[in-house]
Amino acid sequence: MCDHHGGYAGTGSVSGSIDRRAFLRGGAAGAILMGVPLGILGGAASAQAAATFKGTHGSGFCNSAFFITHARQLGKEYGLTLEFVNTPTSAEMVTFFGAGMVDVSVLPYTSFIALYDKGAPVKIVGGGGIEGCVIVAQPGLDTPAKLKGKTLGTFQMDTLEVLPYDWLKKNGVAFNEITVRYMGNTPEAVEAFKAGALDFICTIEPYASGLLNDVKGSVMLSNGVDI
Repeated sequence: MCDHHGGYAGTGSVSGSIDRRAFLRGGAAGAILMGVPLGILGGAASAQAAATFKGTHGSGFCNSAFFITHARQLGKEYGLTLEFVNTPTSAEMVTFFGAGMVDVSVLPYTSFIALYDKGAPVKIVGGGGIEGCVIVAQPGLDTPAKLKGKTLGTFQMDTLEVLPYDWLKKNGVAFNEITVRYMGNTPEAVEAFKAGALDFICTIEPYASGLLNDVKGSVMLSNGVDI
């Protein structure tokens, strides 16, 4: 998933006047996706026929627009209702969407790439978030060299795997010089870091800021902007 170098375009901050293509190229953390075969992209008549969308979501700030759409049912003026289907892990969220058990989801763009590559009939219809991915380390682990032999907590097929891969590579540390532990969900990863079971973690906001506040001396190694 992380060996994208040479074909990966765009890093850094995003200006206020950015179009959709530039937004996605600039490192969006997530994408709003729809399953194509449902006929829901075929115009007003199809939208009215499919009056209820089932959706899955993550737990980070990048899902805020989706949360607000659900809480306020902003689709009702178009005759649409959004229902959330909660999944206990990120892997199940991707599986539900890829298997067609839900109609729409906010997923990391990396998960979309994996589904699309496997032939799943999915389509990006909007950006779901930008930045908000942060690498946090235990006290004293404040340089890349100190991370060699240490344990990273992250998620497979996720932007939270891509960021530490890119950051470590830029700073001369290969992924095979660390131990990578793939977590089931964000609360599990956060608690493992607090308990000292992980040396560093790539997580999302607001959990990253929470860890920096709660774990005395913890270090923010990168929020992606530096690379």
